[in-house]
Amino acid sequence: MNVLLTAYPRLHLTLLDLGGITPRKYGGAGLTLAGPTLRLSAKQDERWKLVGFDRLDAESRREITDLLRRLTDSLLCHPARLELLQALPQHVGLGSKTATLLSIIRAVTAVNGHAASRAETVNISGRGGASGVGVATFFRGGFVTDAGHPYDGTKRFLPSHGRKPQHAPPLICRLPTPPYWRFHLFLPAGYRLAGESEVTFFQHHTPLPESEVLSAIALVYHGLAPAIATSDLQLLHSSLQHIHNIGFKSRELKSQSPAVRDLYLKLSREPAVAVGMSSLGPVLYCVEDGRVAIRSAHFEALAQAAGSTYLGCYKPRNQGHRVSHI
Repeated sequence: MNVLLTAYPRLHLTLLDLGGITPRKYGGAGLTLAGPTLRLSAKQDERWKLVGFDRLDAESRREITDLLRRLTDSLLCHPARLELLQALPQHVGLGSKTATLLSIIRAVTAVNGHAASRAETVNISGRGGASGVGVATFFRGGFVTDAGHPYDGTKRFLPSHGRKPQHAPPLICRLPTPPYWRFHLFLPAGYRLAGESEVTFFQHHTPLPESEVLSAIALVYHGLAPAIATSDLQLLHSSLQHIHNIGFKSRELKSQSPAVRDLYLKLSREPAVAVGMSSLGPVLYCVEDGRVAIRSAHFEALAQAAGSTYLGCYKPRNQGHRVSHI
């Protein structure tokens, strides 16, 4: 039996408690897009074979090798031939690492006929150490918020890959993103933080003050979530604008390259759109109402003039990954 798995990128809109202010550390909000996609095929083989993974960096390949070892030990899975047909851009803010690791687990267990639970899959992946947005969007799609992890009494904060969670962060809110909204993605020349550089960033910019943590939480639950629920693009615009001026998101944006910050400001001046930076960046997104206009040519020209790559215009996705038997 052969399996084809398709996974989708997520936009991480903001992290929440990076100050140890509430009973829960971390937490976040994000949503799923219909593209660009990750495509992975799998079929049983006598030994593990990885094809197409040379396009990933060395650290990712090492993590995948470790993951296959855990799969063999924990689920007694037979080896498989895995081919990465299409990868997501790495370290730009689209959740490529989480999507790749979870896709491998789901594909391998599928060809082995093993019905791994969601909790089992997440535990083997080791993802969700800070925010559970990437995990929740992989399985559910749509707009999601999570509550992070129980406060452990320390003021030390790490990115998801820097800590091994005992449990996936609980999903608090899941809403369908308005299907007629369109998301334009831009990739300016910016900083791509990963590994130790990302750990260092967290150490330098946390803990956050109480007022900023509480404001970020309020803007998510009385700003972003109702904007999604009521299809209010203007509320999404104002909420994202405030979020990018406080808390961890403001530090993420201010620490990016001049090219990223300049394009963010240019996009923010566009009429009838909502703008943000996903995760640590450098990917920027611009949301417009597709019933009114889909200005792909305009935004592509704007990106080109700014020396940025225009990644395309995508619909939201209100479902998780897809597994097909071929």
